[in-house]
Amino acid sequence: MSLKSHLSIPAEHVIKAYKNSDEASGFLGFRMPGIDLAGILTAGTFRMKGSTIFCDFTNHEKIIVVDLKDETLTRLLIEVEDVEKSLELLTAK
Repeated sequence: MSLKSHLSIPAEHVIKAYKNSDEASGFLGFRMPGIDLAGILTAGTFRMKGSTIFCDFTNHEKIIVVDLKDETLTRLLIEVEDVEKSLELLTAK
């Protein structure tokens, strides 16, 4: 996977999106590449149990989780400005 400044994922590849509860706490997997500065910054790609997770967050209160299908990435944990509006956009059919 190459380093990119943005991700482009078709809406039909989003299985579900929801507010973070515990997904961002604890062990996310092995960094490939990525950075995890305990409670300060988590960014990059992490692999665990056959899943590939992309993370980009500093504030745990503003994280949404997006589960994906038919993508190299299986889950996104990303910080957004407005959690509710972002979830509305992602879950609108």
